[in-house]
Amino acid sequence: MKAFMVLALLATFAAVSTAHHLELCKKQDEQLKTELQCIGLHISPEANQSFDKALKTLGCRDRSCVARKLCTGNDLESAMAAHFTKAQITEIHNAAT
Repeated sequence: MKAFMVLALLATFAAVSTAHHLELCKKQDEQLKTELQCIGLHISPEANQSFDKALKTLGCRDRSCVARKLCTGNDLESAMAAHFTKAQITEIHNAAT
């Protein structure tokens, strides 16, 4: 029973984190830029470096462009996985909440 509760809590946390992260996809440009700047201040240098690499790979000028391009598909997690490690994705999720 205890294991079930732990799994249920983890599933809830993952759903809430993902839902909040998906909310970024719906933000207006200025809101998105502001939130991404805040996220950048709260993630590791390595995660920021991955953001910068994604920026170049995706042909973007700023991080809001990266977010928009990652949001174009129906699977944000998979799109992020192409540019960030699992640990970095978790960092970004945590910084976004």
